[in-house]
Amino acid sequence: MTSSLMSPTLDLGGIFDSSALDGFTKVYVHYCTSDGHMGSAGAGGDGDPYEFRGRDVVRAVVEAVEEEFEITGNRDNRVVFGGASAGARGGMVHLDWVSEFFHPVRVDGVLDSPLWVDLDPPHFSTKIGLKEQTKRVYDMAKVEKDVLGESCVNAYLDDPWKCMFGEYRMEFVTTNHLLVSAQFDAYQLGQDLSNGVHSARSISFADKFGSDMRSTFSILSVSSPSAVHYSQPCYNHAISTSSKFFTTEDGSGNTLDDALETFMQKRDGDMVDMVDKCDTGFANCTQLPGCSK
Repeated sequence: MTSSLMSPTLDLGGIFDSSALDGFTKVYVHYCTSDGHMGSAGAGGDGDPYEFRGRDVVRAVVEAVEEEFEITGNRDNRVVFGGASAGARGGMVHLDWVSEFFHPVRVDGVLDSPLWVDLDPPHFSTKIGLKEQTKRVYDMAKVEKDVLGESCVNAYLDDPWKCMFGEYRMEFVTTNHLLVSAQFDAYQLGQDLSNGVHSARSISFADKFGSDMRSTFSILSVSSPSAVHYSQPCYNHAISTSSKFFTTEDGSGNTLDDALETFMQKRDGDMVDMVDKCDTGFANCTQLPGCSK
């Protein structure tokens, strides 16, 4: 564990208790860098006191894990790398590097809620939205090309910030992974809507958001074929370290724990689609019985 403000031990629950990861040694990195685990910026010479060292923290931890456990010394080892929310976004941009670092050991990614979709906030909202936030973090945190990914940067030469943004970056992630996002991701909708999803017009916006999320998964099922895609028709976010990991279900009765079990057993190179296809809108989809568990 990292962070001097936390106790030496921590009961995280959720994915850390999953039988799918029995026998694995778990390493938890607390989020404290405010940059999606992507930055390499020191304090500015103009008096700016802020540092964004997310990239450096991730790589230091990975190197320390190898030094401690000598993972690459045994080809039968397996590494599962990823995170939830900001941790998933960091996992998204570092996963292919981690796979190369631990070669020839098998590396898989578990990415819970990195899939930001490019939908501007509605005109009635005062929020700036995640796209504008990403552009600003790109400038502030000095996110380098090795984090952005060469193939992604070459595709978006005029908009390198897109390589930090899930809808665009996931297309270039080649390492086998489990990609998770709620159809109505509560964090993203909270960054788009000033007063939550309550009024008729905010519900209409959420309907559009859910449709775009389903479409993004559909596109990625072709561009990133070695994966399990899992999406509940629910209004939540990053449930992998909560009890909802075991209880909240999609329309077929599958929990995130079920999706992880499927992922850990599937062959590298296969695509498994576990995306709920609920298309009756926010008000109906989020009221399905599985979402309240």
